[in-house]
Amino acid sequence: RLGPIGKVLGMIPGMGQLKELVGDADLDKDMGRLFGIIDSMTPQERRNPNKVIDQQRRRRIATGAGVELQEVSDLVKQFDGMSAMMKGMAGMGMRERVQQMQAMQGQMANPGMRLGKPKGDTGRRLTADERRKQKKQREKDLRRKRRGD
Repeated sequence: RLGPIGKVLGMIPGMGQLKELVGDADLDKDMGRLFGIIDSMTPQERRNPNKVIDQQRRRRIATGAGVELQEVSDLVKQFDGMSAMMKGMAGMGMRERVQQMQAMQGQMANPGMRLGKPKGDTGRRLTADERRKQKKQREKDLRRKRRGD
């Protein structure tokens, strides 16, 4: 057993500030509630919470975990936000990931802030030639993948 979560956070490099931001919050109690919610889900609901869990299932999970319905809904929303964020980070380089993590730590200072799905890139549009080259490259990669190279 590792001990209290606040103590563990203090041991992780770069997480000392996070421990200070969390302050007096009872992280162990909150984690216990989250584990209770997750344990009340079926394996299918755990794999795909945003697609499977409707209002009736949320009520069942809340009753089984002994928590309010809102807490189950909040957990599902938080999962959606984190899932979108992780998918977005998958295409980033190491430097961009570190910058993203630092930005998230800054956002954690505001506990009322919800994790939303990140907006898409609003950069410049590709020219017809650039789109054609990208399409050609995707097709080439797909053929290579099918061949097993």
